[in-house]
Order: sequence, then structure tokens, then C-alpha cells
Amino acid sequence: MTATQKSIVFIMAIVAVVGGLTFLSTLEPPPNRPNNAEHRLKLNIKGELIGIGSDRPPQILPKKQMEAWVNQRCISCHGLPPTRDIPYQDAPKMLPEHHPPKNTCIKCHRAE
Repeated sequence: MTATQKSIVFIMAIVAVVGGLTFLSTLEPPPNRPNNAEHRLKLNIKGELIGIGSDRPPQILPKKQMEAWVNQRCISCHGLPPTRDIPYQDAPKMLPEHHPPKNTCIKCHRAE
């Protein structure tokens, strides 16, 4: 490869990275949870998730099982988000209209 070809490849890589970051910046962030007790995540002193609000599981769970337990608590109130099979108009209205179709709440809403 000549120096000119290397420069072109380098410039194309920079354009691709900047374009990707520009696209990501246009995406809508997850909405903030209300700042009340039932929407507050409970963490221990190590920063590990141990419950949500005043609810805690009956026993100590591993990380993945704890996240699944919290997700189930979210789904019990808010319902499942829309999917291809169930369009938004049939889904519970507590979710924002353009909520992504995933039923794992903790992944998007953990760091708010």
C-alpha cells in the first residue's frame, strides 16, 4: 500500500467512526424513571443490585437472577413492551409510545 492509499483508508475509518457516533447521538435515550420509592433501585455497599423500592426477593440471588427478578417487578406493573406480534395499541399504555420492544428493563434503566 502506498502512502496515499493508507491516508485514504485512515480518513475513511475516521469518517466511519464519526458517522457512527453521530448516528448514536440521534437516538432517543431511555426515559427517566420517576424519583419515587417504587422506582428506586436498591444497591448494597458493593454496588450490587439487591432489590427495587421496598421490595426485596426472599433470599439473596446471583446477579443475573436478581436482574430477572427486578425485570419481572417492572413487567408486573408496566406490562410487556410492544413486539411485532402485539402492536403498541394492544400493549399497556404505561410505556412510552416508542418504547423499544425488549422486556429486559434493567439493562436500559439501571444507570439513571
